[in-house]
Amino acid sequence: MVERLIFKKGNDKFPGVSEWVIWNRGDILIPVIRCGGCNEVATLNTHTISDDGTVNPSVVCPYTKEGCNWHVWLKLEGWKNGS
Repeated sequence: MVERLIFKKGNDKFPGVSEWVIWNRGDILIPVIRCGGCNEVATLNTHTISDDGTVNPSVVCPYTKEGCNWHVWLKLEGWKNGS
């Protein structure tokens, strides 16, 4: 069973554990999280985020080649169109 998690909005440039932040790349806002398995920073730029912060599809650590098997359903608390 895939776990469901809620991440809170972080205040730093890089997200802490169970946090999300926005990286601003000009006209592009990129939501960024920290993997709960291997602690690496990962973007959600290939995911859709609904108005209530629900992320689709589920989030799988992009570093699976290094042995991380983190896989969760994620919600971004405080999400308001990327701000």
